Amino acid sequence: MANREKPVNAKKALSCHPERMPENILLDSEFERKIADFGLAKLSQRGMPNSEFSRIRGTKGYMAPEWALNLPITAKVDVHSYGVVILEIVKGIRLSNWVVEADNHEPEPEFLRFVRTVKRKFSCGEDSWLEEPVDPRLQGNYSRNQAKTLVEIGLSCEEEDRNKRPTMAIVVQALLDCEDASKKM
Repeated sequence: MANREKPVNAKKALSCHPERMPENILLDSEFERKIADFGLAKLSQRGMPNSEFSRIRGTKGYMAPEWALNLPITAKVDVHSYGVVILEIVKGIRLSNWVVEADNHEPEPEFLRFVRTVKRKFSCGEDSWLEEPVDPRLQGNYSRNQAKTLVEIGLSCEEEDRNKRPTMAIVVQALLDCEDASKKM
């Protein structure tokens, strides 16, 4: 999904696409990614008047926390939704719309529980931390280094504080580096 071409006027234009989810990321015959369903997307000029959104838009589970908190919207909302997509691809299932019972018997989004559990296991240095986020149907037939990189990227995109999330350029570079490293093996 990482494309080495830079978007036209990437420094001037800001495109927020609150519907960045698996079914809106398409591949053409050359396996180049195409983003679909721009019905809710907004293209604006960075730093210009009226460059903020006035109401919540998007699909629950893919929306960054700042949408719900009615904070100013930046390109980091796309980073957040892309992180959800990355983690769902690695896990092999949609996590964003499952609700489970939390410890306090209140409903909790499965995705939040998943992210919290994987982050805890990763930060505690548990050896088995990578097994949970990877699709069990792969039966261990995957590159641990690539899976680790993808999970780390996905988790970094899910920081609640948008200032702690990487930029999309950093995400793309990390994906390209991971791809290049796997070619050398």
